[in-house]
Amino acid sequence: MNDTLQFQLLQQLLPLLLPLSSEEHQRALIDNNIMTPKQPRKMDYLLKQLRKHPTSSTVDAIVQECVHMTDQLRTNLDKLGHPSFTEQQLLEISDAWQIVGEEYDKKAQEQQEESQSMLDGLAALVRQWKAPQNIENIVATIISNQPGSLRLVQIDKHNYYRLGLSRHKLGQKYVILETRDREEQTQQVQQIGQDFSYIFAENAKNNLERLDQTYRYQGDINLREKMRVLLQHTTSHHQHHINNNYKLERIKFAATKMPNFAPAEWQWPDLVKVRHPYQPLLLGLYRNRSKQQKETQISTLSVRKLCEHFRKTGCEFYTSILDSAALLYSSDTKIMSQEGKQFLSMSVILQIEQTRSTLRKALVVLHQLRQAFAQQTAQPTSST
Repeated sequence: MNDTLQFQLLQQLLPLLLPLSSEEHQRALIDNNIMTPKQPRKMDYLLKQLRKHPTSSTVDAIVQECVHMTDQLRTNLDKLGHPSFTEQQLLEISDAWQIVGEEYDKKAQEQQEESQSMLDGLAALVRQWKAPQNIENIVATIISNQPGSLRLVQIDKHNYYRLGLSRHKLGQKYVILETRDREEQTQQVQQIGQDFSYIFAENAKNNLERLDQTYRYQGDINLREKMRVLLQHTTSHHQHHINNNYKLERIKFAATKMPNFAPAEWQWPDLVKVRHPYQPLLLGLYRNRSKQQKETQISTLSVRKLCEHFRKTGCEFYTSILDSAALLYSSDTKIMSQEGKQFLSMSVILQIEQTRSTLRKALVVLHQLRQAFAQQTAQPTSST
């Protein structure tokens, strides 16, 4: 009878304690400083002895080890400043943290992939504006649609001297401002800048909206709120576990203020110049001007320099967005790291509580096993 009872109790005990001696569980306990490396090895040795030759002395040794480990785990909990959980609380909290933990792992992976996609997309836009190919075509279209006295010309060997330009300007495009009124000239150039600003803003908005859809972590607060609620529920008397610095706003790059491409007044001398036609001599090495040519004034706007101004402004805009995105990613990474520390802290607590729960159950069975060995010892040996 007692042999049968001992066998049944061993069948209850071993499944409880064997996981404690598993390599994975031991590594988790040791890595988190919950136990010393010697303790799991000692438990592993005692369990092997119990399986081979179950004796009361081995049971007593396991009881002592379980009591010692339970006391040490309680001390660790006290150091962490955390109250004990009931069995029901431990079950509910463990299940809840497992669900949130899976969400966290998924979100961390998504955040890494989405942030890389966002930064790559912005870097591509910056590169695109560093080497523009369509700006001049856009500017030419804008100029051709401008009302008033504007003329777009491409410089060739037949007109460069008539416009007062050097021979090395061949192939470049210039806008001829036929009005001499400075205020009217300013309005014309400003209008070109405003029209380009409108086209740029439409394109940039589409680009940034796509990026906003690609990178959603900053606006996805469900996981953070779940963590906050769970942390508050499980650590209500220990507010140091709760991070209150969550950003609940959704960052939208598409809402960024768009740049104004209209040239500033200080840029005017570099863009618009007053020139005088001349007669080239010796392949343009010398310039000969008649009295009439000296009195003739031609205001020219360099399309190349205007496009360079637009390119630089657009590049600065996207570079600023890229810098903001990098800061956002850094902020999100920091928050993810803080959340990871919270998970680590709670996982240590749950490991301690789960191990204590296992040891408590094991001690109940060990007590029954002790009694079974004691009864066996007390029984008189049958005579032949």
